[in-house]
Amino acid sequence: MFVEKCVHSAIVLSRTRRGFHSPDFSSKSFWNIQYAKKKEQSFEWFIEPDAIMPQLKEVMKEADAASAKNNIRIAHLGSGLSLLGVELAKAFEHANILNIDSSEMAVKKLEKFVRSHYSKEVSNRCSYMCDDLISTKLACESFELCVDKGTYDAISRGGKTMEQAYLKEVNRILVPGGLFAQISNEPPEMVSFSRGSLWSRYHHVSIDAPSCNRFDGAEYWIYLLTK
Repeated sequence: MFVEKCVHSAIVLSRTRRGFHSPDFSSKSFWNIQYAKKKEQSFEWFIEPDAIMPQLKEVMKEADAASAKNNIRIAHLGSGLSLLGVELAKAFEHANILNIDSSEMAVKKLEKFVRSHYSKEVSNRCSYMCDDLISTKLACESFELCVDKGTYDAISRGGKTMEQAYLKEVNRILVPGGLFAQISNEPPEMVSFSRGSLWSRYHHVSIDAPSCNRFDGAEYWIYLLTK
């Protein structure tokens, strides 16, 4: 727990305090090292999936409206070892989830865990991919919903160029009217993705789930951006 708390705190400090020198959270090698240390095959760096499921159920209603099909395609961006994607598949029987991460080790661990701990029906609607999140091999307009739990927070530490490349990539793989749900502990006054011409609509909601916060004093928001 101590290591995870240090990583979480450093991510917050890297943006809130000038002169604070944090690890390169946008680096693939940093996360590969973290996942190599992990004995667990699943792990949440912050806020548990069940704490945000009520808000995501409302998001799914909007994603349904953007779909021309009976099923919803969801990309869980920067999945790491998080079970958010598979919990979405479990909660929504018409959802197909792609868990994508730049760490091959994380992708393999997560897939193994899901296949051994979830029903065949749920695990068959989950797929896995290792790829560069700011320049994926995914086709344009492939998803009705992209979900990101802390991934933007980490990538944005790599600078504006990397941050903007990631947002453009998310926009590219969404269908028109598709949604990007970004889950973060960054307060609204500190985020910058609401600015610019990529999105037709932007709003945010706070997550009122103090009992589920991993770290004392942490607050969380879901930022919703519509293509």
